[in-house]
Amino acid sequence: MNKLLIALGGSMLLLVLGVVLPRFVIPERQAEWSGPEAKAAQLAWNEIKYSRGIPHQVATTQISVVSVDPDPDCNWGLEQASGIVTVQTYTIFGIPAERWIVTCSSAYQVSNGWWP
Repeated sequence: MNKLLIALGGSMLLLVLGVVLPRFVIPERQAEWSGPEAKAAQLAWNEIKYSRGIPHQVATTQISVVSVDPDPDCNWGLEQASGIVTVQTYTIFGIPAERWIVTCSSAYQVSNGWWP
């Protein structure tokens, strides 16, 4: 009985670490931008965080903006933001899941890692 409790406790600890650790290890932004690119990074991060379905939101432990490519032709409307943003999502233990390209007019998935 004690071995079962120890195994169960160890499994729970491992699961909690797999969910919590990526939030401390993987930054929301891989680099810091300023001006319109920083605003575009924040808008793209919000777009990916809140626009995906519930199963994807539950499976995601962290979302990170990987890059912002300046694009003066891609203006995000009333916001003072411009650029094309690459966003990466991660699952338990920081395993890369989905990679998205977010522009001023659309968001599309370029890879889905292991996710079906």
